[in-house]
Amino acid sequence: MPRPRLFWKLWPSYLLALAVCLLVTMYASWQAAHAFLEKDTETDLTQAAELLAVPVGGWLLAGETAGIQPLCRAAEERTGMRVTVIALDGRVLADSSADPAKMENHGNRPEVRQALAGRTGVQKARFSDTLRQPMVYVAVPIRRDDGAVIAVCRTARPIERLAEVRAILVNGILLAGLLAALLGIPFTLYISRRILTPIQHMQRVAARLSAGDMSARMPLDETRELAGLAEAVNGMAAELSERIRRTVEQREELAAILASMSEGLIAIDQDMAVLRVNGAAERLLQISREAVLGLGLVEAVRNPALHRLAQDALASERPVEAEIVLHQNGEEAFLQVRASRLAMPGDFSPAGAVMVLTNITRLKRLENLRRDFAANVSHELRTPVTSILGFVETLRDGAIDDREDALRFLDIVHAQASRLDALINDLLSLARIERNDGNNMVRLTRMPLKGPIANVVDSLAELANNRRIKLELDCPEKLEADINSGLFEQAVRNLVDNAIKYSDGGTTVRVTAARQNGVVRVAVADQGVGVAAEHLDRLFERFYRVDKARSRDSGGTGLGLAIVKHVAQYHRGRVEVTSEVGKGSTFSIILPAPGNAASNPPA
Repeated sequence: MPRPRLFWKLWPSYLLALAVCLLVTMYASWQAAHAFLEKDTETDLTQAAELLAVPVGGWLLAGETAGIQPLCRAAEERTGMRVTVIALDGRVLADSSADPAKMENHGNRPEVRQALAGRTGVQKARFSDTLRQPMVYVAVPIRRDDGAVIAVCRTARPIERLAEVRAILVNGILLAGLLAALLGIPFTLYISRRILTPIQHMQRVAARLSAGDMSARMPLDETRELAGLAEAVNGMAAELSERIRRTVEQREELAAILASMSEGLIAIDQDMAVLRVNGAAERLLQISREAVLGLGLVEAVRNPALHRLAQDALASERPVEAEIVLHQNGEEAFLQVRASRLAMPGDFSPAGAVMVLTNITRLKRLENLRRDFAANVSHELRTPVTSILGFVETLRDGAIDDREDALRFLDIVHAQASRLDALINDLLSLARIERNDGNNMVRLTRMPLKGPIANVVDSLAELANNRRIKLELDCPEKLEADINSGLFEQAVRNLVDNAIKYSDGGTTVRVTAARQNGVVRVAVADQGVGVAAEHLDRLFERFYRVDKARSRDSGGTGLGLAIVKHVAQYHRGRVEVTSEVGKGSTFSIILPAPGNAASNPPA
């Protein structure tokens, strides 16, 4: 059986209800319009005039009349009432509908005279010479604090327009609506039960759908139109649910990809406003995603080179790339940026651009280290090799026949060869330590530290005695740490050896070891020449020398402290140095204490 059309259920009932309502409304409006209009209009005008009188009076007393005219015009725009401010002598000070300077004296107007006398003046109907139509006027006095009248504020409204609006919209509709509702209750009740119930249910289902509950479905109504609507909405909900599911999956996949990228990514639109920033870009550029989204790239990232690259990408059909330098926290960071523009399918105009930022700071530093290392090694090797070649050539040229000179030259050659051998051994040691550190090839063993440290002190005692330097050792017998004995001894030996070499006779080199705040600190303190503060940060670099002449004279290779640093890092520790020129230096190896070995000591 076909479902009936909704039209044949609504039309007869609505037609009858409409006829009753119209008849009652016309009758009620005809009876009550005139009397209610006058009272309502007078009340509105009086209230408006009294409200406007307060600010106008304040300006008049202050002698500031410039704002009265704009106030009158603004009041007319908001209320549709004409507003006039009249002085005691009848001059018009301001008017919302005309130029006050061109208006005649209003002192003889009845409502104005009443207001000047201290009463509210009402003129229910008078023809306005200015607006050329009948108006209703209400004038109220503007008083000082002592009650004296200083001016008059008058409001007015056209009779015909007010009568139409009030009669139709207020009086007639309210009264006729009430009577029509009383007469039409049986009809509206019948219609409401038949129509509102399914519509309200559909409204609840639609609200659930709009709130994101895609499982909500509309029941099929008995009417053809409502049933068709329910089927269409249900189909739309199913399709929308599937699309949202796919969209959410794609968004989550994209977010996961962007979040897992080690490279930074910034997407901008054609106006260079930031559309998307991933976490890596936030860290690289030290920005906040929430703070920069929607901002221009110039505001979001203060880097002219990045701005130029973005402009080039928007203007070019091919990808562009460049290296940029960031200055952050007093340090330089190098980024390799590759940018390409984005275009909508089928559209050749750029929709924006995407920039991928790769942090190459470590590569740059490694490159600089490699370059410096190659230059330093070449320089360090060239010096002894040149010396050896020079003295060998001297010997070949005849100096070998003079035994005394030959022996002296051979001693020099031997010393330079020994220095070359020490340099090569240190390079090999450093390479071996770095390789072990990277691959963790050598195991660490928990053992007392006093034994390895005492071995170093004993082996260097003769060197210290020859230089008239006193060696002292202070290490508890039971102090333990996880170490590789050979590497640890080598690191301590380098520190003690340097302390002896750079100390003057009659001083003391003190070696101490103790557990402090969850770490084990092994310190070598001397009373030598000390190191200036500007050199402290670079002391542990390969081949870095504070006093190059003295370092070479003492037989140093420039790698001893670098070896100490890598040994400490191999033991999951670090090195520290404190020094004061003329008073000495303290070099410390800081290792994780047993029980805290799982965590690195604080940097």
